[in-house]
Amino acid sequence: MNPTRDAFIDDLTGIYNRRYLLQWVEDELKKCRRYRLPLSIILIDLDNFKNINDTLGHLTGDKVLRLFGQFLKMAIRESDIITRYGGDEFVVLLPNTPKEQVEFVGTRLLEDIKKNKFQDIEISASIGVATYPDDGLTWEDLFTTADRRLYIAKNTGKGKIVVKEEKVERLNIPTPLFVNRKKEILEIKNIIFQGKKLFLFVAGEAGVGKTRLIKKVASEIPGYTLFIGHSYASMNTSPYYAFRDLLNMIIEKNEEEVRSVYVNDLNIQQKKEISRIIPKLPGYLEPFMGDKIMLFDSIRQFLDALYRKVRFILLFDDIHWANESTLELLYYLIKTSEENFTIFGTFRIEEVESSALTRWLKLIGRENLYHLTKLEPFNIDDVKEMLQVILNSEPQDDLVDYIFKESGGNPFFVEEIMKTLHQNNMLVFIDNYWEYIPKKENIFIPKSIEDTVLYKVDLLSEETKRILETAVVIGREIDFKLLKQITGMNEGQLYDGLDKLVNIDLLKETVKNEKYFFTEDILREVIYNNISRGKRIEIHQKIANIFEESYQDNQFYNEILAYHYFNAGDKKKLKEYSLKAARIAKGVYAHSEALKFYEWVLSSDLTDDEKVDILLEAGDTARVKGDFKLAISYTEEAVSISSGDKKGKSYYMLGDIYTDMGDYEKAIMYYLKGRKLVKSMDEKYSIDIDLAFAYAQIGKTNSALKKITKAKNNINKEKYTKQYAKALNVNAIIYRDLGMIEDAKSLYKQSLKLREKIGDKIGVGSVCLNLSSIFQDEGKYSEAEEYLKKALNIYIETGFKDGEATALNNLGSYYLRINDIRKAEEYFLKTLKIAKWTGAIGTHLLALRNLSFIYQVYDRVEEAISLLEEIIQTAKERKSYIGEYNAYIRLIDIYLENRKDYENAKKYLDMAETFVDKIEDPDRIATFHLMKARYYYLLKEFKKAIFEIKENIFTYIKKVPHEFMKSRSYALLSLSYLRTGREKMGAKYLNLSYKSALRIKDETEIASFYETKGEFFEIQGKKNLAKKYYEKALEIYRKFDFPMFIRIMEEKIKNLFPS
Repeated sequence: MNPTRDAFIDDLTGIYNRRYLLQWVEDELKKCRRYRLPLSIILIDLDNFKNINDTLGHLTGDKVLRLFGQFLKMAIRESDIITRYGGDEFVVLLPNTPKEQVEFVGTRLLEDIKKNKFQDIEISASIGVATYPDDGLTWEDLFTTADRRLYIAKNTGKGKIVVKEEKVERLNIPTPLFVNRKKEILEIKNIIFQGKKLFLFVAGEAGVGKTRLIKKVASEIPGYTLFIGHSYASMNTSPYYAFRDLLNMIIEKNEEEVRSVYVNDLNIQQKKEISRIIPKLPGYLEPFMGDKIMLFDSIRQFLDALYRKVRFILLFDDIHWANESTLELLYYLIKTSEENFTIFGTFRIEEVESSALTRWLKLIGRENLYHLTKLEPFNIDDVKEMLQVILNSEPQDDLVDYIFKESGGNPFFVEEIMKTLHQNNMLVFIDNYWEYIPKKENIFIPKSIEDTVLYKVDLLSEETKRILETAVVIGREIDFKLLKQITGMNEGQLYDGLDKLVNIDLLKETVKNEKYFFTEDILREVIYNNISRGKRIEIHQKIANIFEESYQDNQFYNEILAYHYFNAGDKKKLKEYSLKAARIAKGVYAHSEALKFYEWVLSSDLTDDEKVDILLEAGDTARVKGDFKLAISYTEEAVSISSGDKKGKSYYMLGDIYTDMGDYEKAIMYYLKGRKLVKSMDEKYSIDIDLAFAYAQIGKTNSALKKITKAKNNINKEKYTKQYAKALNVNAIIYRDLGMIEDAKSLYKQSLKLREKIGDKIGVGSVCLNLSSIFQDEGKYSEAEEYLKKALNIYIETGFKDGEATALNNLGSYYLRINDIRKAEEYFLKTLKIAKWTGAIGTHLLALRNLSFIYQVYDRVEEAISLLEEIIQTAKERKSYIGEYNAYIRLIDIYLENRKDYENAKKYLDMAETFVDKIEDPDRIATFHLMKARYYYLLKEFKKAIFEIKENIFTYIKKVPHEFMKSRSYALLSLSYLRTGREKMGAKYLNLSYKSALRIKDETEIASFYETKGEFFEIQGKKNLAKKYYEKALEIYRKFDFPMFIRIMEEKIKNLFPS
């Protein structure tokens, strides 16, 4: 080992420091084990050193320590190691030194100390020693033994050495054995062993033992490792903080297995996605374009694969502090993980109400995805059992009564009160028995967490208080190096103060990383809230300044700086780091956390122009999150304080928000306002493209065509290739709606070529989907399937889950088109699963509508109606009258064909009709009139049915010559003419219906024609011919297993020849 001076030398005394000791001793112990050599340690503490600091000052005290360190270097062998452990405490390590020899060395040291003066001051010291292997096999055991012996030396006269001790009875705190909770443990184990996929919550008040219970359960399941992710109040704005904490622990403990999973079980996209939140993974890769679900699924795949190598249980501690991104990811895991690993969470009941956890519990509660174990305080028998463990003997009855009354049965307070009684000599060990001696005078008894913490703080020296206050403001996790820089203390002082905080159970230490943690975040909160505001601001500022300069490689750099500058009130720095943190959060799809950072930016000093830019960024984040109300609020504020070009951009964004909401009329209004104000002609043409799309969505195809033609003709396609390709795509959509199929196909292919040229993979996928739809219309199913699968592969490859959902939905539609209804259902359900997670409402509604048709065909009418009602509710909320209208059309069909409920059919016809005047799309309007004609036919109002078809549907058939519309309209018209006695006209349209059905190249359309022809013969009284064609239709429906149509045909055949 060749330690650098900065890392391993104590900056006050010039001797080795604790850091060096802890690294050296492990290597030395390995050597001792291998060669069976002894190793002794001497723990030295200067007696009454505090008096020197208090009477002569810290500078004199520092000189004494410096001289004492040099004295020790001269007093020991060259092979021995001398280190300053902390404060006035020193450790000497003596390799190959047995117990008899170390006693001699320690005694000689004490004598030499008494003979010397340090800065003209006489001092004495106390020593405790321990030897490997007699007193322990690990460093922790050896140090504990030496420390215990030092304690005896100092409490039995000082200035002496203790090499062995009589047994000193101490309170067993923290309680080494787990008390009671048998019922709760059994309940939780039963759930785990039954393999139920549930989130297991353990809840209760602070100090009741939630985390300890879970650790106990995990320890009793052989072969399993417990990994813990913590949530802290101070890191609530940090995206996925609890997950990052958990994953960092997993990497630290199982680096080899993690590396194997990362290399062998994740594809390149998953590696890139997971690198967004865990940059310390081996083989880190820069992330690329993806989406939230790709990230979530990458983490799911990582954990599933790791679980197959390392059996584990996950615990999310203090989940009441978890932020929305963490909870969303947890929800995804519990719903989708393939492996059945157990996930625990703890929360304090008193903290839940004001947290994001409340809403989340309602969500997973509706789906029965969690089990809650509530820990109540101990009853008096439990308290007695706990006291038996603490005392290692039977407690007095009056002690049990007193402790139960004062603690309320809370295990934390039981331990704290017992320590208080011991410190005040009310609990003493006499004749091998712990005796409780009540006193008349009042002593402090903690009644709350706050009482306990503040009482401990009051007993600390001012120096230790300063360390504690700084640590509290840093946060739950404290880096030793950072704390040293902020306090300006030398290492020995700092270690000494931290040791004191560890000894009173406020902090715990992780030696390897030289980090300290508050044992409970509630302890940190209490202390933080009791620091004066002025002092807090001062410490936050100091932390931020040092962190900014020295910790750029910290993975939470921008978030931590934003937090500290926010609390320091440094508005200039707050603007810089909150904005960076907001953009990072948005980049990992943690939109709720991003919005909190944007709010911090908005609270800083901004010019109006800067504020507009931030409002638009925040508005876009809220839009992506799906919080349209908030998105509109931000963007409208941007409109109100901006002018000219920026106001135009703000209107443009409002248009985009309303487009996402499906409120195309409002979108058009804001696009038009934006177009007038934006300066760039290219931006105007971009708005024209979006305007054209919005017009097309509400059926105003003429307006759409006018806008898109203007945009397409004016865009510089060499300079703005992507925009031009988008214009071609929108133009093709409009041509398709107008029935100009070849023109649409030509534009799609042009757009496809341009997008491939510029490497716009997402755009290529979009065009492939559109081309597939056209090929389906033309009956070219192999080409349609080829383009659909190409699109799906692109979206899977790029990790674009929104696109993947759309492709899956279109594949479902394709299989529906070729009458593979089972496969169609499979793809629609896959679509719903992804669309639900991505928030792709439009795709979600389309899949619901398609599924409603499948359930109608299955004759599962209630399920179909339920899906359509869900569509209507969502469409109304989003003000999407097209979505609402489409659902009404489906409901009309169900009530006419499945239910024969003409009253409800009329109700939905009337509802749909309110939207007809707003729609320019000929296909949608023709569909409405076909439903209306069918309604009149079934009511036997045949002349009205004929009128609907000839006056309304035929007008639109001329504009949009869809064969399906022709076939169905001709069929209904033929039957209506026949019913009115005009047999020749009926025969004419029956023939036309057949020709259209043949052109569609769909067997189910032929079946529909056979059904019509059978009914035609039935009306004529030709029952045998009617039966023949009904049976032909039935044969086709049975081939494709269409239950509703099979039932209808069987009923028609049966009714021909009633028994």
